[in-house]
Amino acid sequence: MAQKNATMLVVGNCVKQRQVKGDFIGNNGEKVEYDYIEVKVLTPEVDVVEVRFPSNGALKVPDPDEQVTIRCDVRGSGGNIKVTAEAVVAAADALV
Repeated sequence: MAQKNATMLVVGNCVKQRQVKGDFIGNNGEKVEYDYIEVKVLTPEVDVVEVRFPSNGALKVPDPDEQVTIRCDVRGSGGNIKVTAEAVVAAADALV
């Protein structure tokens, strides 16, 4: 089945962040490694949205308590959704 992605804006207040690193064995038996920064954004619409940022510094990770608007790629994965940051605008009301 083809995977469909969507784009959404997450507007809110960054409340927490942490680095996530690890690995697992993929469907073909290969080792898959992951490394990203997870930022929790408190929004008025859906409570907290967990957004993944690259750990290589390609995107500036918002500071805790910073108001932001984040353009994100959203995709389904194992019954959940994965939300990955594509761009950040510092002021939350800049795109509202």
